[in-house]
Amino acid sequence: MVANATLHNMDEVARLGLMIGDTVIIRRAGDVIPQVVQVVAERRPENARAVQVPQTCPVCGSHVERTQLIKRSKGKETVTEGAVYRCVGRLACGAQLKQAIIHYVSRRAMDIEGLGDKTIEQLVDEKLIGSPADLYKLKYEQIIDLEGFAEISSNKLLKAIADSRQPTLARFIYALGIPDVGEETAKVLARSLASLDRVKQALPEVLTYLPDVGLEVAYEIHSFFEDEHNRNVIDALLGECGLQLQDQGELGAEFAASTTLEGLIDKLHIPSVGPGAAQTG
Repeated sequence: MVANATLHNMDEVARLGLMIGDTVIIRRAGDVIPQVVQVVAERRPENARAVQVPQTCPVCGSHVERTQLIKRSKGKETVTEGAVYRCVGRLACGAQLKQAIIHYVSRRAMDIEGLGDKTIEQLVDEKLIGSPADLYKLKYEQIIDLEGFAEISSNKLLKAIADSRQPTLARFIYALGIPDVGEETAKVLARSLASLDRVKQALPEVLTYLPDVGLEVAYEIHSFFEDEHNRNVIDALLGECGLQLQDQGELGAEFAASTTLEGLIDKLHIPSVGPGAAQTG
């Protein structure tokens, strides 16, 4: 028996003509995920209401905007509307901040044991943390006052936070929560570029040389590191918080072998510079 089925795509809501209060037909897509496939129009109640996208975030009050998909080809950009609506408040939004911290401390990211969802919610709600960097500034006196903490658990959490100060480059990149960068893409970036500085400075056209990194993901990575707030948080983590990234070194041999000046110039689509312009005799 299926207890719940979710539908988040507003284009699909419009296509189905779905309204609040409707009865729907669902199926298991791929025999796994419950999927809404049809509205039972004859069972629609008289008080059914249209599904409205909120204009402002219900948590922080910031504007809600629809994402844009930007396709770039041969120096030209084509912009289309995406399916996702997002609050523009970033980490100033309490809900986004909580999710960012939850992701940062998760097992496959920085793996900080003892920081569960409820604890993170308390820390944010009490304004004890405003970014991942603030985790490393927490004091014993602040933690022991949290619900569910005593002397032993407070000391264990402080130790777990301290023990996370030497992550691998791949874990750190994944922990940052860069849009569209999952665990495997983070490993590719770390293995191929082998230093955070190279990842931060890489142009999107360079990033597309990497396995499974398309132009859209490349622009997400580049934009993330161009953002001043993100740069400040990273600088704080690597500076005053004392994080030391492991596994940094020389460029990955596979990436170095596949990258040529001629290919890069071709990818950059520089006006009046055609393919083969970088060839030497």
